[in-house]
Amino acid sequence: MKFTQMKHALDAMAQDDFALKEFIKRDLVNVRFLFIDDLGVERASEWVSEQIYSILDLRLYAATPDGKPKVTFFSSNLTGNEFSNRYHGRSVRRIKELAEFLEVK
Repeated sequence: MKFTQMKHALDAMAQDDFALKEFIKRDLVNVRFLFIDDLGVERASEWVSEQIYSILDLRLYAATPDGKPKVTFFSSNLTGNEFSNRYHGRSVRRIKELAEFLEVK
């Protein structure tokens, strides 16, 4: 099983190396189980938001090679309102399609 922190993956993707960006993105899209821990701690930018949307969009519509659905877990300290304010509507819609929200107090 492979674990990658989204923040570290996004930091690496921000490097000016197209091949590295594509390798990391492909890796995040293709794993069966992806756990995105602490969503919202990454530096907010248009580029980061687009990358998150792209990864989630591809995961939503792609099955694993054996036809099993992909599973994506998220954790965040953001409230629902903070989350909606931080990310574009498209990203929020994808996350809502992929997730069931549980608030832990």
